[in-house]
Amino acid sequence: MKPDEVLGLAHALAAAPDAGEPAWRAAAALAQRAVHLLVAAHLGLDPAGFAGTPRTLAEALAAVDPSHAPDFIRIARRHFITGWIAGERALGRPGEPFGARDARLSLAYADAVFGARAAAN
Repeated sequence: MKPDEVLGLAHALAAAPDAGEPAWRAAAALAQRAVHLLVAAHLGLDPAGFAGTPRTLAEALAAVDPSHAPDFIRIARRHFITGWIAGERALGRPGEPFGARDARLSLAYADAVFGARAAAN
């Protein structure tokens, strides 16, 4: 799937009339994955290999000079770790509550990145 499709699926899950905690968790994780795929493609990293792991991607983003980066990369650089933690919490901590607000925050971050990319094109 393309990053835009992954983000679309995340929105569909969160907006479903019968959405509950499992859908909100999946939406947050998918929103982070969509950003991950978009940024990896921009930086020329293969998200399926070691060079595309979240940690490697976070390190590559940290090394980007924000004064020469497109807006969507600056936004991703600023919030990548926060989104990554939210996605990990959604999938890896089933005993902790994860509500619609958590999912909306993850989606809003991803929307900011994707919106900035769309505005540049």
